[in-house]
Amino acid sequence: MRLCVNFCAFCANLCHLWFFPEFPLNGCGCYNAAMPMKRLQIENKTRPLRKPLSVRLCDTFSCRFLGLMGRRSIAEDDGLLFVWPREGRLDTAIHMLFMRFPIAVVWLGGERRVVDARLLKPWVGFGVPRSPARYVLELHPSRLAEFQIGDEVAW
Repeated sequence: MRLCVNFCAFCANLCHLWFFPEFPLNGCGCYNAAMPMKRLQIENKTRPLRKPLSVRLCDTFSCRFLGLMGRRSIAEDDGLLFVWPREGRLDTAIHMLFMRFPIAVVWLGGERRVVDARLLKPWVGFGVPRSPARYVLELHPSRLAEFQIGDEVAW
């Protein structure tokens, strides 16, 4: 029963995001104005970034599932940092269902080095990293050129 109630609330939040993204949700920490997510400053230790990059930490199941779904766009200096409990390829795959805009996706291994980076387009399947990853950055497409395989990233 409890699982069903939680799942129904989750679906209601997803529908809310899709149809009314300008209003904050009360149920999901990802978009709840009363419970802001932790923000982190991203730094590329191998090559300097053009401008500062501040991302929101996304380390819960619901936040990782929703990601940027339902949003109309993403600012050039904004993004999400997904954290998984372990490294893997399929665990860190990104789906583009219900996405309205392209995103730059940067996969990082457990040692915070870039293992893959690419541009994903809305509604076009999944992105799976070439090598196992533990962290994933979802960013504005213009930021993709600032990360290359082997770069060391810090936050």
